[in-house]
Amino acid sequence: MIDRGSNWKFAPPSGPHFGGSWERLVGSSKKSLRAVLEERSVNDEVLLTVLKEVASLLNTRPLTHVSSDPSEPEPLTPNHFILGCHHPHYPPDVEEAFCGLTRRRYRQSQFIVNQYWRRWMREYVPNLIDRKKWNQVTPSLRVGNRVLIMDENTRRGQWLTGTVSKLFPGEDGRVRRVSTAT
Repeated sequence: MIDRGSNWKFAPPSGPHFGGSWERLVGSSKKSLRAVLEERSVNDEVLLTVLKEVASLLNTRPLTHVSSDPSEPEPLTPNHFILGCHHPHYPPDVEEAFCGLTRRRYRQSQFIVNQYWRRWMREYVPNLIDRKKWNQVTPSLRVGNRVLIMDENTRRGQWLTGTVSKLFPGEDGRVRRVSTAT
């Protein structure tokens, strides 16, 4: 990696604030995990399955523009850098190891991961919005802008996007709601 011009920079162990955005991601992930596991008694096998699924979910989040146009390249995700592809495809022997969980434990782990996903999305997506001081005027959305769509019924690991098709301004003239086309 050094031969290719990579320059490694490490944050000091006592200074998580050096990591800003990724530390915020770690914090929101921990908070969501604590909330869904708080009153549950799970064995090591279920916990390990949940942690692996959560890591996979976090590493499939898009880092670049997400387009609904199939001719455009797929967005880069952390998995592209880790695995070389968007989503891990386990070889058959690894999938058989996952199937070693009893049905009850497997359903329990999937239930926990689904709860985690819903809770984490409610916390993570609003943090993607660039916030300025309230007294500073920021540009409103415009027709044609690409937006991330929050929907309770979105399947786990999917990131729905749309294009703003109509604007609905509030009494103050600022855009408060939009209509989107997916």
